[in-house]
Amino acid sequence: MRKEIIRTKIKEIEESLDLVKEHLPTDFEEFLNLGLVKDGIYKKIEFSIKNAMR
Repeated sequence: MRKEIIRTKIKEIEESLDLVKEHLPTDFEEFLNLGLVKDGIYKKIEFSIKNAMR
């Protein structure tokens, strides 16, 4: 049971980080101008960190 929980968390983290990679621009200035996409990137990273800590 515990192994399955860990596998699920790892999969969720991987999916979140893959999504961030897809939408992350190469330029910091472009990142600053992303608006809601930037907020979504922050939330996905926050989710991944919290999920890793639990």
